[in-house]
Amino acid sequence: MTADLSVDPELLRPEVSNRVIGSFLGWFTAAQGEAFVGEVVDAVGVPRAHLADPEGWISYRATLMLAEGVARRLGLPAEGAGREHPVFQHWRQMGRRFFRPEDLGVFYGIVRAVGSPGLFYRAMPGRSATVNRCIQLRLLEEGPGFVSIEASSLDGSRWPDTPWACWNRVGILEAAPEIWGLPAAQVEHHHCAHATLDPQPTCVYHVRYRERWLSRWAAMGLRTVALGLVGLILAVSFALPLTLVVAGAALLHLALEGWWEARRLRSAHEEELARSNSLFGEVDRRYTLLWEQQRDLHEALLANRKFSAYLPAELVSQLQRDPRGGADLQGEETDAAVLFADIAGFTPRCERQHPRQVVADLNRWFQTVDPVIQAHDGIIDKRIGDAIMVVFVPRGPQAPSAERRAVDCGRAMLRALDGCNAALSEAGREPFRIRIGVAAGPLIQGTMGSAIRYEYTVIGDVVNLAARLEAKATPGHLLAPAALVDALGLDPALAQRRSTLSVRGKAAPIEVVELGP
Repeated sequence: MTADLSVDPELLRPEVSNRVIGSFLGWFTAAQGEAFVGEVVDAVGVPRAHLADPEGWISYRATLMLAEGVARRLGLPAEGAGREHPVFQHWRQMGRRFFRPEDLGVFYGIVRAVGSPGLFYRAMPGRSATVNRCIQLRLLEEGPGFVSIEASSLDGSRWPDTPWACWNRVGILEAAPEIWGLPAAQVEHHHCAHATLDPQPTCVYHVRYRERWLSRWAAMGLRTVALGLVGLILAVSFALPLTLVVAGAALLHLALEGWWEARRLRSAHEEELARSNSLFGEVDRRYTLLWEQQRDLHEALLANRKFSAYLPAELVSQLQRDPRGGADLQGEETDAAVLFADIAGFTPRCERQHPRQVVADLNRWFQTVDPVIQAHDGIIDKRIGDAIMVVFVPRGPQAPSAERRAVDCGRAMLRALDGCNAALSEAGREPFRIRIGVAAGPLIQGTMGSAIRYEYTVIGDVVNLAARLEAKATPGHLLAPAALVDALGLDPALAQRRSTLSVRGKAAPIEVVELGP
């Protein structure tokens, strides 16, 4: 089974065996080429390598998608055509290919070991579950060289069947004797669920075939008749009753020998059939277990991705590095930069608009700036209503400094606002005005809280300063300490205003610089 977690496990649900799909794809590969089949398979989304594995399975939905893809590319009717339509001969011929060694692979020898067409047809209802877990077959009637088989839904619900599958079964039933070198069977199929004029609840197939033991009994009968004639000639010519007795004994011996041989062969074939059924069952159980594990892993991965979107990237990375480790409540000291941004006049805006409209506009803003933050390797620590807190930590000697990334990110956010406001204006909404504050310095980053709930965040005077500067920034501008801006060596023309501010929590005023987009 494929380990590619990008594949929807529901497409690989064990419902239809690749032993059937292999002959289907082999037929159209020979008829239309590998490129044709490759396009059909790729459109469904099942890996080609998976379909090449005879022990694999796919869902019935994937099977229908394959058949519909072929029909669509050939310009054939996908629906609405009864089994009388000539295009369904394609699927009949595919069924005739089912028993080719190159299609069945190692299973060819197992099928051949069943021993005879009669045993195969009698075993077919039980064996059908090894290739299709949506359809059940039932033996209605049997006799020398004759069986009647019904196909219906496995659980009695709506039958997930198509005319394609019906004609495919006709081909399989016809071709079964050929695996033992016998002529193809004759299949009558008048009781059909897909008939255009008079559809029936189920499909019934009447199969007439030549059995292997008939040829052996015919040869044995010829020998017996020949010996009997010799005995009669001797008895009449020489009036030897003993010869007649010997001829009768020979006749009886041959009859008993043939009966015993047929019984021995049938018993041996039934044992072989039981062993092959056990082999098929073990292989299929193993596949089902692997599929269930992959489905659970796929669902866990999707859930993990969703949960990861709620967590800061640093915490996700930490958990991936040490998934079994406990939360470190000590924190780690580092030099970093913090950016705060919020929307000016957001509270009055909430009073004027419906909450749904407010949320829609706010999400539009976040969808605009989140990619900008990601492009500058910022960590979204938290959102507080319309405000957003972003942390920039050092990323190595070759990467831009945390301070540089924070300031560049803030200016890029201001520039991105134009596109967001254009979309808001087109929708008849008020434009946004944002303020940004940036500060840098030592802080503590890590997991904080208790065993009831953890939170990954940063603590320190830098965080408080960035929040205070954001509150004092002019809408449409970024406010940062002058020492930080000067250290970056920015173009002096970018500094639209330089001043000194008294900031709550600071004993002395600080010099700040206000930057535009």
